[in-house]
Amino acid sequence: MKQQLEYDSVKHTVTLCCGSKRCPQVFTDGEDIKITDDYGQTVTMSQEQAKMISQAVDVLNQTDD
Repeated sequence: MKQQLEYDSVKHTVTLCCGSKRCPQVFTDGEDIKITDDYGQTVTMSQEQAKMISQAVDVLNQTDD
């Protein structure tokens, strides 16, 4: 599965592409980070929380073993 980040300098968004038709987008809103998913739903969190997402994925993967 091809994975890449695509930055849109006009919209100031980063699209998380993984080869599917619809890809989540990440963007800033003031001090917050917003992630809009494939279904159009948006989650808002602080930048500190957003930075912890990769660590959370690592923890989840470790507990699945």
